[in-house]
Amino acid sequence: MAARGDRAVRSVDRCSEVRPDLQSISQAIEARESEILDWTAAFLRFPSENRPPTGAEGEAQEWLAEECRKLGWTTDLFLPTAVPGASGHRYWLSGRQYPSSRRNMAARWHGTGTGRSILFSGHADVAPLEPNDWKVAQPFQPRLKEGKLYGRGSADMKGGMSAAFWALRLLQELGFSPAGDIIFESIVDEEFAGGNGTLASRLAGYNADLAVLTEPTRMQLCPACMGAFLGDITIQGTAGLPYM
Repeated sequence: MAARGDRAVRSVDRCSEVRPDLQSISQAIEARESEILDWTAAFLRFPSENRPPTGAEGEAQEWLAEECRKLGWTTDLFLPTAVPGASGHRYWLSGRQYPSSRRNMAARWHGTGTGRSILFSGHADVAPLEPNDWKVAQPFQPRLKEGKLYGRGSADMKGGMSAAFWALRLLQELGFSPAGDIIFESIVDEEFAGGNGTLASRLAGYNADLAVLTEPTRMQLCPACMGAFLGDITIQGTAGLPYM
């Protein structure tokens, strides 16, 4: 694991020499719209449910790692429990299980070493499909309808991860060369107040000068996180998935 930490952050203050303009980026997005949607739908088809104490993120993580390898990024798949100091950390949530397939994925697009680094962070696990009263599409059979992509995880948060992945991929195809390292990660065990995947990735050395988290925020930019308060609330009514 030391090798991961050794690769951590390159940081000085100079920008990349290649900067695609906004028009070129917009045109690239429009030209690849169908491919981007198909890619996102493929990601949604993996039933990567988090059902504490364990989860089924394995196939989705392997697929995502391979997609990153195709772009030439250095990829790493590792168990949260394999990171030294993770399971004994004071912020480690006990009682969770990490079989051999339940691994974090981190991919690094190496910069020139002359700029600050950035991390795009997301999680591959989704909440369970229940209650199974889906109307527009089945949970893991995504459907595009009236400009919206339906399916479990389309909002929280495979849609956001797709946006981050394709933003980086298109910049790379347009010739952008980052001055600092860019890290794209997909962690496991985020749902149900899980944080062990994120903790393990930080302790493994996948850190940066700035982090972007593409959780759904109704398209609002949130420059900081106010933290968390854990408690128990009992609500009576029709079950669903509350967020935002």
